[in-house]
Amino acid sequence: MVNYVNLYELVQLYNDEVLSERYVRYLANFSDEKMYHHHEITAINRLLGILKLEPTLFDDFLYSYSLPQLSKEFDLMCITDKYVLNIELKSINTGDKIFKQLRQNAYFLKMLNKDIIEYCYVDEDQKLYKYQNSKLIESSFDEIQMFLSLNKKHIKMDLDQIYDVGSVLISPLKEPMRFIEDNYILTENQESNKKNILAELEGNNHYLALTGNAGTGKTLLVYDLAKELANDKKVLIISCGDVWSEHKILEKLIKNLDIEAIKNIDYDKIPVPNYIFVDESHRIRKKELDKLEEYISKNKLKCVFSFDERQASKKESVKLIMDEINRLSRGRVYKLTHRVRANKDVSAFINNLLDLSKYSKDRMDYSNIKIIYEDNDEFAEEKIREYALKGYKYITYKYMVYDQEFDYVVMKIGDEFYYDGNKLKSYDKKNSTYSYVQLLYQGMNRVRRGLVLVITNKEVLMHVLTIIKRNK
Repeated sequence: MVNYVNLYELVQLYNDEVLSERYVRYLANFSDEKMYHHHEITAINRLLGILKLEPTLFDDFLYSYSLPQLSKEFDLMCITDKYVLNIELKSINTGDKIFKQLRQNAYFLKMLNKDIIEYCYVDEDQKLYKYQNSKLIESSFDEIQMFLSLNKKHIKMDLDQIYDVGSVLISPLKEPMRFIEDNYILTENQESNKKNILAELEGNNHYLALTGNAGTGKTLLVYDLAKELANDKKVLIISCGDVWSEHKILEKLIKNLDIEAIKNIDYDKIPVPNYIFVDESHRIRKKELDKLEEYISKNKLKCVFSFDERQASKKESVKLIMDEINRLSRGRVYKLTHRVRANKDVSAFINNLLDLSKYSKDRMDYSNIKIIYEDNDEFAEEKIREYALKGYKYITYKYMVYDQEFDYVVMKIGDEFYYDGNKLKSYDKKNSTYSYVQLLYQGMNRVRRGLVLVITNKEVLMHVLTIIKRNK
């Protein structure tokens, strides 16, 4: 829940850090996990002293608003019928970092459909900078005084609804131009792993690995790392699946970047890169891995494997590949832990469905999940077709779905599934590559907004209804 505050009330206890933290957490409705920064409170207090305006003009401000599930935060914001005012707070002048932050802010503020006014207040020298016409210029405090004096009525918007994760996160392959133009952000977990991987790549290690379950943003992070490194080095991305036209758009527009499919690659014909990223490496075959390892050793290259063990097939040969990748990486395996592709409620539901013991203690909103029971397979298929006509993607159990995302997904849960204690399991076809549970998990993790499950299995239905009821 977003809490709007009066800034004068927010800084009432600026000279008592311990009590101020408790009071600010109460006023701004901070979660227990959210960090409190007392230097920001003292900076706001000094800013208010400079502006010297009546307290009521600072009603209905947002302080330290974070986009849901993301690492993006706005320090101060107020919204009027026509404008959105954003003021970032800095202890010292960080130069180009200020410019990049305000430029990125502008991208997300556009979603409010209002004229954008952006400033940065630097507390060290008590100066104000404005982002205007893609430039950062020193500004006067008179501008903020004038704006607040003329725009006294501030409105409250439910920004959590506007900044739904499905609206602000991107796939570099689904939206290559947004990716090229940097119109995206990384989560805090992605940023942390990016920093660590870049630091490791500067060392003498030849192999690293990045892992995470579906929806944690592995592909976005791989392509973000590749794009950054390609500023001054040659980078090769090897896809262990197919290479599509979107791959070629990225290859064409990002200097020093080549993208090749593992099944078609000819190492003698490609430019020798400095870095190699192997995406979906849980799909690589032994002979392909051996050839890649030989190429890396010969040219003394650095390689990052990206994989998801939960998407790996059941074959023993695939397990051996995973062991080999772990051996090459020597324990330098970085993990993405937070699923961000769908909203947190859908993610919590999926986790609970697969393991009944993993229910969230927080109150979940399962309005984006619809459960339909049909005792007849023919009627179930008819219901699925109805949803497909409404724009839902019907994901079957014929094959594993890779590298694709859909706003709305419909799937069927039949008699192939059963619960063994808390764990969802399945009766699988003989010699099948993937289990039905793997395919269900993968399919549900393709959804960004809404999920429909058509269930013909009463045992599973009973547990699903318990999950839903638990959060009513």
